[in-house]
Amino acid sequence: MADSVGECMKLIKVKPEKGPPVPEGFDCMDTCVFSKLGFIGADNKLDPEKLAKKFSELFKGDWSALSESTLKKCLPMADVGKGVCSSGADVFKFCLIRELYMNCPASSWTKSDLCKANVERLEKCPNSLPFMNGSGLKNKSSR
Repeated sequence: MADSVGECMKLIKVKPEKGPPVPEGFDCMDTCVFSKLGFIGADNKLDPEKLAKKFSELFKGDWSALSESTLKKCLPMADVGKGVCSSGADVFKFCLIRELYMNCPASSWTKSDLCKANVERLEKCPNSLPFMNGSGLKNKSSR
């Protein structure tokens, strides 16, 4: 993932006066990153089969069912076209982050006040993303 972001950052030739930078040859950063990861098809849309395959490799145990339900919810949202990216990658990424955070399995969640406050904020603000620094997810060393 980091390599893909780095590749896309190198494609930024012009820094816009406002808005996020756009890699040359793409309409947005998210399309570039997803494309470099192999998740954008020739039709410039997200490839559900490739995403499902990667999710099944990445998400195991308690996360497996959540990853499947998240894909089922978020992929159709990407097709609606309400984001900046024509591929829908930005809408998909937003949905993915929110769904995984809001439905995090108990085995990976802490019960901190910060986590509870973050969930409450997200429930009230459906167009917000979670604060990820100190978000309450246990790191691998504490599992």
